[in-house]
Amino acid sequence: MNEAKLPQSTRPAPAWSRRARMTMGLAASDPSSAADCTAPASAAGQPPSHREVFLGHECYPHARAHWFIFIPSPSPTRTNIGKVIQVVGNPHTGFGFQVKVNCDPVASRYHPSESGAGTTRFVKLGEVSSSFIVDGYTPRPGYAPEYRSTPLPGDAIEQAAFELGLPYRDPGAVLPPVGNPVWRGPVREFERCQEWCARLVRRLVERGYLEENAISALGEVTSFGV
Repeated sequence: MNEAKLPQSTRPAPAWSRRARMTMGLAASDPSSAADCTAPASAAGQPPSHREVFLGHECYPHARAHWFIFIPSPSPTRTNIGKVIQVVGNPHTGFGFQVKVNCDPVASRYHPSESGAGTTRFVKLGEVSSSFIVDGYTPRPGYAPEYRSTPLPGDAIEQAAFELGLPYRDPGAVLPPVGNPVWRGPVREFERCQEWCARLVRRLVERGYLEENAISALGEVTSFGV
């Protein structure tokens, strides 16, 4: 005599019922019905697949803000340690390309004309694939930053910044003197850190490293004052 089949039901069967016991028995014997217990790669101690990129701006009363790119360390402990990509200098003395690692930009802010009284803020530009970044350092809170003037091989973000060149200067323009109020705003003939960072963000978007909204995020960054 053939055993009668249980009718289909859209309502869950009570745990004590024959239908529930048969259903659980079938699930246990069918490998395809087992739940996937594989942990995501990031939860298994693997490096993150993407990294956050910020535009930092050091703001000071009565002065133009300093802009820089900041990529936090992937360390699981939440600290301000990371990598700063920037240009340093001014139109009078010239500029230099700089990468600063193991850097806490909040703790290391400094501006000689304001006796260090400033505020460092960050605007998130987006996230990039971890394959574009080579850290090249071990985060060590409390230790001094390390400096480089050339990009690390394989780091696409550093390379794009380095290839951008130093801030543009019109060779035929007359350089206004130090302290001239014209320096409080952008000067078309002379790029500085703000214009250079904005150009770098556009370059990263053009190359597909960042999304288009990174450009609109530039409007949230302070240019002058606090």
